[in-house]
Amino acid sequence: MHNTGTQPLDSSSLMGIGLGPGSPITLLLNSSQTGIIIAFIGDGVFQFLNKKALDYCQITQDQAETMSLAAILDGLHGVDEDGHPLKKEDYPIWSSLYGEGNDSLIFRKTTDDGTTTFVMQSSLVHIDAKTKGTLTTLEDITETVTINQKFQDTVLRLENLWRASSQASITVKEVCDITLDAVIDITKSQYGFYGFITDDEQRMLVHAWSGETMQGCSVIDKPCTFLINESGVWAEAVRQRKPLILNDYAAYNKAKRGYPPGHIQLDRLMVVPFFIGKTMHSVAAVANKHFDYTYEETETVANFLSDIYSVIKRLELENALQISREQYKKLAITDSLTGLSTDAIFSTPWKPNFPGPNGRPQASPSSSSIWISSKKSTIPTATAPATSPCVR
Repeated sequence: MHNTGTQPLDSSSLMGIGLGPGSPITLLLNSSQTGIIIAFIGDGVFQFLNKKALDYCQITQDQAETMSLAAILDGLHGVDEDGHPLKKEDYPIWSSLYGEGNDSLIFRKTTDDGTTTFVMQSSLVHIDAKTKGTLTTLEDITETVTINQKFQDTVLRLENLWRASSQASITVKEVCDITLDAVIDITKSQYGFYGFITDDEQRMLVHAWSGETMQGCSVIDKPCTFLINESGVWAEAVRQRKPLILNDYAAYNKAKRGYPPGHIQLDRLMVVPFFIGKTMHSVAAVANKHFDYTYEETETVANFLSDIYSVIKRLELENALQISREQYKKLAITDSLTGLSTDAIFSTPWKPNFPGPNGRPQASPSSSSIWISSKKSTIPTATAPATSPCVR
């Protein structure tokens, strides 16, 4: 039967390995900025935690001397990278001593000061036939993880922006779908929706949603319209014109209006409005991340919505131009001087033909401008469209 980690080794054994109070090795270990845990099992169990490890575990030296290793590990309340609670058997120090398992683990611990990411690494040493020990390090890698996450977020933003902007023909719905996919990936969420706010900020047109988020919307090819004054807690971001974060969705909030039948259960919610100047343009909402949402994430999402706005604006301009072309074609007439229809003038570079002496068209003196000649000067009075890439 495995030792449960409740029987201390004789204190003389500690002195024998140089870990007694005030010993040079103890002073050296306590000066380390890395958490160090040394544990032995044999006829009994002993664990030593240096000062940094005590800080990480949020216990005192007196508590460490009376607590079992199992209790110390359970007190970490760690969760894995997917948000699942860890058992003592999941930690490398325990699996090294009492079984087989990972010798390295990245996990998170949440306190009132926020969420910290740790890496625990253990190595096993057999002292003799009865005794084995492990040297375990516990290191705070939150800053490194944050930097890596920001880099990954930037890559995701650029990849999705390229997906949306590089396509010669793309619909607003497709842009919205790409936008939502990116926001869900960036925030590590499970669900979300994205859409536009009307100028009076009274309605939201939701163009993209994931999974069961829009349960009840039977027409998936058209945006669902929601009245802001009749919508629930998510609409507080629109009504208050600022980001909304609910990391405990079950907690009371007077703006809640319950779930529609069949709707997903929400644990966490983040809603980010995007503004052009003082005008609210669009809103992205995500839900059920494994960890708490942060206001730093609202800035990341808003930045991506700003990126994607340039693509949406391009589509709006192209649609407006197409409508203008169609309206212009309806008014097409044939010019008696040039012999061209206004439709042709609008859709092709201007190369006017003038009637010759026999009444047939002839090439103009210049295909780029009309010139009026006089004895004093030659003045260009009108210039045809240039052939630069900006003018088609």
